[in-house]
Amino acid sequence: MKTAELNGLWDALKAEPGTGELFRLLDDLGETSDFRETYDDLKRRVWELIKAISANTALREQVLQTLDSVRNCGDAVILVFSQLEVQVLINQALALGTQLGAEWSLMKLARGLYRLEQVELIAGRVIDARLKAGREVDDIEVRLAYRTGLAEPLELPGQPNTMRYRASAQVTDADIQAAQKEIESTETPAVLKASIAQRDFWVSYLKEQYAERYQQVAKPLHARMEALQADADAGHITEAAYLRQSHVLQGHLAKEQKRLLEALTAEIWNSVPDQVTRL
Repeated sequence: MKTAELNGLWDALKAEPGTGELFRLLDDLGETSDFRETYDDLKRRVWELIKAISANTALREQVLQTLDSVRNCGDAVILVFSQLEVQVLINQALALGTQLGAEWSLMKLARGLYRLEQVELIAGRVIDARLKAGREVDDIEVRLAYRTGLAEPLELPGQPNTMRYRASAQVTDADIQAAQKEIESTETPAVLKASIAQRDFWVSYLKEQYAERYQQVAKPLHARMEALQADADAGHITEAAYLRQSHVLQGHLAKEQKRLLEALTAEIWNSVPDQVTRL
């Protein structure tokens, strides 16, 4: 896109109602270390966000809702911006031209989000330990130290490249390496499959893309539900019995859908050429 076109997108988006908080966030990015140390890359990331939400109203609404997050300092700003980037990544993966491309991009993103959660758990552990020891701690800086240190080796989605107050975090290279080793060692096939299968965007994708398989799973249980309803309508069973049996059938359906979800996840993951980890 040419500069004039980009400026046009910027102006049009700024004129949209409810985007004031977004542009305040973008202004605040000027206070982050990414702005000072990797300006060109941050500029690219900002324009990717602007282009994506300008072209997609639903995505824009999601992004604006996310901006309710609290931001307390320069580095907190980059954490919020990272959340917005993840939303864009999901949207971009869903829009890929091929089914295989979309599926692999979504699964890779789901794995990255799982790893990001583990990074947050480790950072949280460090923060808690320091607080219990009576030490002062800047939780945002500790979280950012782990995120920036592990962004590349763990392929974390939508993460900042640098941080502004690294020294105040007191997180060493050895700490980063230990965290990476811990996360990689606990990422078993079973854990990875369960993590991918619980992502809302992945579940929604599978239900739409593999609707026929879901219908096949649901069909016998729906038939049993209809028979149960007929018995209730005819007075053959009490209302209490109907509710109890209906609840049981709904539980069976949920279990079957979960089984299908995990089976599809493994099936699709394992179909990727040269896949090292098998689910």
